[in-house]
Amino acid sequence: MYNYDHDCPFEAYVTNLGKYNEGALVGEWVKFPTTHEEMQEVFKRIGIDGVRYEEWFITDYDCYVDGIYDVLGEYESLDELNYLAASIEAMDKSDFERFEAAIGIGDHARSVKDLINLTENLDKYDIYPDVHDHDDLGRMYIEEYGAMDVPDHLKNYIDYEAYGRDIALDEIGQFTDQGYIRDTGDNFNEYYDGDRENIPEEYWVMSKPEAEELTEDEKLDMTTELAFDLDEFFRQKDPQYAAAHPDAHAGKELIADLLLEGKTAAIKDRLAEMAQTTEDELVSRIGGYEQVTGYEAYLDTDVAAIREKLERAQEHEDTMTVLVVEPMKEPYIKEIGTDLSAMQAEVGGLIAAAYPYNDPVALICNDEGKINGMELNRALRDDRGQIYDIMAGPFLVTGFGEENFASLSSELAEKYMEHFRTPEIFAMVDGEITAIPVPAEPIVPDNFLTGERIETPRGTFSLTTMTVEQMESAGYGFHHSSDDGRFHIMGNGTRAFAVMNGDARAYDIYQLKDTPDRRDYAFEPLDRLHEQGRKVDMQNYDKVYSGAMFPSENLESIYTRFNMDHPEDFTGHSLSVSDVVVIHQNGQDTAHYCDRFGFVEVPEFLEPENYLKNVEIDMEDDYGMIDGIVNNGKKEVTPPGPDEKTSIRDRLADAKRECSERKPPEVKKPEKNSPEHDL
Repeated sequence: MYNYDHDCPFEAYVTNLGKYNEGALVGEWVKFPTTHEEMQEVFKRIGIDGVRYEEWFITDYDCYVDGIYDVLGEYESLDELNYLAASIEAMDKSDFERFEAAIGIGDHARSVKDLINLTENLDKYDIYPDVHDHDDLGRMYIEEYGAMDVPDHLKNYIDYEAYGRDIALDEIGQFTDQGYIRDTGDNFNEYYDGDRENIPEEYWVMSKPEAEELTEDEKLDMTTELAFDLDEFFRQKDPQYAAAHPDAHAGKELIADLLLEGKTAAIKDRLAEMAQTTEDELVSRIGGYEQVTGYEAYLDTDVAAIREKLERAQEHEDTMTVLVVEPMKEPYIKEIGTDLSAMQAEVGGLIAAAYPYNDPVALICNDEGKINGMELNRALRDDRGQIYDIMAGPFLVTGFGEENFASLSSELAEKYMEHFRTPEIFAMVDGEITAIPVPAEPIVPDNFLTGERIETPRGTFSLTTMTVEQMESAGYGFHHSSDDGRFHIMGNGTRAFAVMNGDARAYDIYQLKDTPDRRDYAFEPLDRLHEQGRKVDMQNYDKVYSGAMFPSENLESIYTRFNMDHPEDFTGHSLSVSDVVVIHQNGQDTAHYCDRFGFVEVPEFLEPENYLKNVEIDMEDDYGMIDGIVNNGKKEVTPPGPDEKTSIRDRLADAKRECSERKPPEVKKPEKNSPEHDL
């Protein structure tokens, strides 16, 4: 079946890289597909012993499939090559012709990954081996397919070539050495995502499941050597890296930590972004490192993964993990800020808290949800199963601690996810409100597309407004991130979309306005400003630039970039003393003053100006209410003393005691109200 009557799709000349660098070409031709045992024998014969010589590369190919020679490179994964060769070998003659023809028109043929996926999508193409030009195509359609009824005496007057040209234009068909090929219009599905961990085990030639585990010392030595070479490469090829990590020792330690933690994706993405040539051996070495150290790149969306996510989230004091319950949808886990504004944003307005269950959980809803006509969501029932209230609009299920709302425990998250799993609609039946369970509306990314396309080194993806948590609930897992970290690409094995990364960082640069009193502030150290009774006030500044922070970026690297390598669209002066950088992350903003030595955080920069302060001082009944609202009224409640401190637990106990003293609700006229606490 293969060209030149050969017995395999292609051969590769595998070369000992160490000896090649010493001036000796030591290698051997390998036919693909091959086996793990055969590959190890080749390594043994060419001197790759894993001690003195452990690296290899491919110096040449002999290809017996038209078109693939130009796709294959020096540092291809041998496992990927074996996967491709085995997939080609499994084809029949018809599929092989389609495969060569599709490569001939350059369709899905830019990498080994593309070729592997192409072998699984050959039904997307129709090929006609005996049709080589427009005249042949026109005759086939007219004479064989009966596209038009032409009398015999008129056949010599038909312009078959022109007709065939129109057909080819309409079908977007092309002529190749294998004949005429056209696209059937079927979807092209991705079966292999380029992650070598997802190559079927039967095609592995570089790894073996029963391989001996590295000792900690061996792993540390391998990590140190790889981190050293990566740091040297980045330091020579990437000025931004060199500026951000002036201390070479610290840079090597940083990379070593990433390797030991299994965080190799960012390193590989950075290498791919830099479009290497001869240094591509580093990508191969990272792949080998992942194999021998047990690296796993996957996202598990089952209950165990949710439990782990919850436990991780509970370690962060500035966020909490809650259950979000929306009308007509299944609940989903989400991590939000602990501040009041974050909860208000989730429910769409002022919040109220209810404590209808014996468990330490709170339901946080919109305090005006029913008044504002928000869609009814889920019913609350008493111990007899009777409806006594209905939640309107989206609400949150949270835990609570001594002083505030807190993350749900994993057990309670699972419990209330099941409790609120089924959406409900409500109707009056015989004068009573009845809840009717209905199927949840499927949440699909296509219904929330923004129209924007996000480009990454691995492709271009449609942006959806769904959150990461909603995508996970819909069966999508993390695939990779955009270079600037602003977007995550999430897929379900067949499709992938871009979503906003809620943890992404962005920054704004502020510089002093060009005003007469600018000289009083410009280039002044912060301590001197404060000694003079001045403060760093946003009113004196203009925002001159906004940008996204790369995962490894910090204030010092921003300072370096805006002094040594200005972005083309930056119109301000080089970053210097008195400038301010505002960092945005997780819905929180922090302002940092560029001082004589480094940056100093200046919360005063973000404080809103109170234009009514002087008026309030004259008119306010209570000086504790100097807040931009004239005459709030005098406080009537004396703050509790140290021994009188109330908490959510105390309020819960009071609410339960009140409920226990309340008479059971009548069946016909349910009057039970959930104890509420307005915030």
